[in-house]
Amino acid sequence: MSRAAELQLPLNDIHQAYPALVRALAEAGETPPRIQELLSQHLRIRCLGCGQAITADDLSHLGFGDPTAPAPNPTVERLRLGYCARPDCKSRFYHATATTGIVAWPAIFQRTQHFITHPPAPIADPKPEPVDPKAHPNVGNKATAPDSAPSVEDLPEPRQLTFKEKWRRLQFTALAATVALGLLFWWWNSGLRIPGLGPTPRQFEVISSPGDAPPAAAAPAQPAPGAPRSFRSQ
Repeated sequence: MSRAAELQLPLNDIHQAYPALVRALAEAGETPPRIQELLSQHLRIRCLGCGQAITADDLSHLGFGDPTAPAPNPTVERLRLGYCARPDCKSRFYHATATTGIVAWPAIFQRTQHFITHPPAPIADPKPEPVDPKAHPNVGNKATAPDSAPSVEDLPEPRQLTFKEKWRRLQFTALAATVALGLLFWWWNSGLRIPGLGPTPRQFEVISSPGDAPPAAAAPAQPAPGAPRSFRSQ
């Protein structure tokens, strides 16, 4: 069981009590449903002068409600104006107590008092600094902004080629075609093979076996025996 804890709330700061209590309980590790249960069932807030009690819902409307919207009840309306909830009471202080809920309420109330006296600063929207259009002529120009893609209308038109540039391109094209035809003719005469890539032509050689003897040379013709020889005298 936790010890009894007390927290004095001036009427000028009572609108900060509920946000400070929620922040202190969340800092202690309580979940949002548990925070709502603790504040609605285990927190008691009464006026020090007349004992008028107010609920956690009234504190919630004071802390998180729109101050320009109509108040949900007369109690919240008087507390917004800085008066006690009872019309005939002139007290300026309320008193919060809590004893149950298995929560260290003294530490919670101590942190609540700290958050009331040191509220978080509101986050203001940064205003853009004025830009001199003379120093930055491209500011505001959608076509030249770095984060915006240029549209089709903003793209420059293609430049027309001159006659000299066209004639030079035609010469280069004719030269490339001539070189290509020369290479094709040379490739056709070389046997339709690519040097270094195509297979080399195969050569066939007939090798005789050892048993095959070379044919004998033909002997010169000899005159038949007994044939008469012819003589010629000079």
